[in-house]
Amino acid sequence: MLNQRTTRTRALLHAVVLIVLLVLVLACAATSLFFGSRLVPPTDVWQGLVHPETAPEDIAVLVREQRLPRMAMGVAVGAALGLAGALTQGHACNPLADPGLLGITSGAALMIVGAAFFLGVTDPAVQVWFAFAGAVLGAAIVFVISALSGGATNPLTIILAGSALTAFLTAMTTMLVLSGRAALDVQRFWQAGSVAGREMSVLYGVLPYLLLGAMLALLSGRSLTLLGLGDAAASSLGVRPTLVRWVGFVAIVILSGAATAVAGPIGFVGLIVPHVARILGGPDYRWVIPASALLGAILVVAADTVGRLVTLPSEVQASIMLALVGAPVFILLVRRRSPVTL
Repeated sequence: MLNQRTTRTRALLHAVVLIVLLVLVLACAATSLFFGSRLVPPTDVWQGLVHPETAPEDIAVLVREQRLPRMAMGVAVGAALGLAGALTQGHACNPLADPGLLGITSGAALMIVGAAFFLGVTDPAVQVWFAFAGAVLGAAIVFVISALSGGATNPLTIILAGSALTAFLTAMTTMLVLSGRAALDVQRFWQAGSVAGREMSVLYGVLPYLLLGAMLALLSGRSLTLLGLGDAAASSLGVRPTLVRWVGFVAIVILSGAATAVAGPIGFVGLIVPHVARILGGPDYRWVIPASALLGAILVVAADTVGRLVTLPSEVQASIMLALVGAPVFILLVRRRSPVTL
């Protein structure tokens, strides 16, 4: 009876916190619409959003074609990176793991630069598909290397393979960047990591992949929690470890690849938000995964909004703002945590 009461209390607490986080997502989204490097009265912003036909043309364009896509991109990218970070740390059994360890970011960067160098592709709407293909290809190579070494589902083998591939792909990207001006310009713009300057069509293109990855992540919460007990214990409780890991890796690749494709490399989100989720509600991944999605959306949208306000009238990219916060937090995590054994 006591255990049932404790379980109900914890579930109620989780539900309340998720509602609070959802409200914060909406608040951050509204703030992103109403505030920016150009100061516009809130009434004009509301009119441009709800009644664009009666609003001044420049206000309607600002709100509907710049701020609205930027806000939507921030929510989607932040949620995807938060989900991918929670899955990566859970499957790697390492609280300092990050989706970038799987060769996703480096693969996307190489394809972006290669498309500019060899094909002259500089349109962001076209680049997103090269980046997505590169992210998927980079992760696929990591899994193939792991499988050939006999550790296809071993988290340590996958992380080591990802680190080696990342170094190789980064070297190839640097070689192309130093060989052509167009590749250098594209790399400099994409590497900044930002949700600005993208049209809604770019988000619509990858939205089905983001929804598929989110569904796979949310459905794997219970199994991922049981895997933390060890493969033998999880198997005795009806979990198939190999299947769960492959589903998890597919979800990580889809979520991280799509987010990286549309916004470039935005770091520290997947690293930080799972820790915050565990602090708020414990280690159960049925809680950590949805909480990480909401926290990731809050973090990216808030960082993008603050970046527009701190150096008026210019802007600071979201990835830079996140690095300013994420780097000290990462150092604190490393200093306070003992070495992790996989």
